[in-house]
Amino acid sequence: MANRTQRPGRSRLTILVMVLASITVLTLDAKDVPVLGSVRSAALDVLSPVGSAFKSAARPFRNAWRGVTDYGDLERENRELRDEIDELRGRSEANDGVEAENEKLREQLGLKQELKIPTIVARVATGNFTSFDDNTAIIDVGSEGGVKVGNPVVTKGGLVGRVERVSDTRAVVRLITDPDLKLGIKVKSNDIGTGRGTGAGKPFLVDSGIDLSDDVAKKDLITTAGTQDSLMPGELPIGTVTKITRNQADQVQVLEVELSADLSRLDFVQVLNWVPSS
Repeated sequence: MANRTQRPGRSRLTILVMVLASITVLTLDAKDVPVLGSVRSAALDVLSPVGSAFKSAARPFRNAWRGVTDYGDLERENRELRDEIDELRGRSEANDGVEAENEKLREQLGLKQELKIPTIVARVATGNFTSFDDNTAIIDVGSEGGVKVGNPVVTKGGLVGRVERVSDTRAVVRLITDPDLKLGIKVKSNDIGTGRGTGAGKPFLVDSGIDLSDDVAKKDLITTAGTQDSLMPGELPIGTVTKITRNQADQVQVLEVELSADLSRLDFVQVLNWVPSS
């Protein structure tokens, strides 16, 4: 008897029927149909190679789908974390700012205890009084707080300037950098001279009164002289000598002085309750 060759079409049909049966069984399994337990097990055994291959082929698609569906949640969580970090950072910076301000205020209060002259603590409210003048500042205390024209203004570093105008709640301070504000000064050797500002960010200049024979050296402290009819009381620090030029024509030493007070970063100042005698 001749051997009958199995048709390829029949084999494919058989596999197709088995796959459809498997899908049917799995679908019913999802609906919890108990009578199909044995049939389901047999189908799974027969089609396990097919199922494994299908799982392997489908895994990238499943992972990609999970990534898409989880992305929204991750983005929302990241946004919430960023907002929380920004809030915490803002709180930290605010606390740092308050602490720094308190420290500066404590410095001024400490200076108030050191000075023999009664003082008024004030905050620098704005920068220059006008856009054409780099040598003034406005403080937030005026006549209602006891500030008067002529009061010296200082920081812990040294002399800042002199009150020039006063309103009820504000005052304009003429800074020591102003070339028109001439002050009597004293060097360490007790020699007396006269100095003036040379503009914002530039050194204070002592250009008269210090003879060629007077003992002056770099790093010597320059203070207010406090002589009669002086604009300032004595012993207020102005700065230290950084350069000495011998002017043979006028027979004087010209001193460049680095200011003790940092006028570029004024915040709190002390207004001395003192006015010139005339």
